[in-house]
Amino acid sequence: MRDNRHYDCLVTRPAKESMCSFLFMGVAINDVEPKVPLWLGPVKITQDMKPVVRAYHARHNLARVALEDGLRKSAIESLRRAVPEANLNGPLNPEAERLVQELVEGCRSALLCREESVTNDILRRNAPFDGERFNRELCARVIVAAGHALGSPGHEATAKYLNDGLPPGEKGLTRDHVGRANKSHDKMLERLIRATWRSPLVTPDLLARLIFADIELVRHLDTVYRQARVRPEFKTLRGVDLALAIHAQFDLNERIHRAAGLPRANLTAA
Repeated sequence: MRDNRHYDCLVTRPAKESMCSFLFMGVAINDVEPKVPLWLGPVKITQDMKPVVRAYHARHNLARVALEDGLRKSAIESLRRAVPEANLNGPLNPEAERLVQELVEGCRSALLCREESVTNDILRRNAPFDGERFNRELCARVIVAAGHALGSPGHEATAKYLNDGLPPGEKGLTRDHVGRANKSHDKMLERLIRATWRSPLVTPDLLARLIFADIELVRHLDTVYRQARVRPEFKTLRGVDLALAIHAQFDLNERIHRAAGLPRANLTAA
């Protein structure tokens, strides 16, 4: 029991100046950004929108467009048994398009019913940080994603990367913490699968996308971190303080979005 408490303390309350804390806070900020529900579909971006609103929808339209395309493909495959094949190749005729849209709307309604009660609840993305501790599942997501982003070099190297910026004498994560985080991540996915196994909407592909999204988010946050560290106003800041300062000055989520458009850099342990 003592070991579990020690583990929780170090993982959910890492050294404030560490890369680990920067990534935890960055993901926490990203998790609580208001998301336009996926079931609404893509939002049309117009010139009369404020720049910050345009940037917001540009970030989230990528996922919404991908989901919309997936729903359409699924609807067309469902219709192949009832509609002549010729009507589903190339541009759809009006009748086929109407049927596809009806099926897509039905899937959207199902997403609306399950959105809050399934994925968001299991991943607990609505409460990532209480002011003192980070949500344990957020910690597991970030640690596992960092390992993948590094190229899966092993628990020791992952811990070294996450401990970058650690002050002398401060306790950091160990290979054991990284190993336990991987087990916690597996349990989180198991809970998600058990809660949604009857739903045709939560597929192995969706689970893979959730994991990949966290890996990409860690990559982008690493880029944001490296860019911020060379700016005079941020040179003395690290960890949580750096993430909060970037968010206050620029909107961290917009910086993450910009980093996504840059050439991918290789993450390395310090």
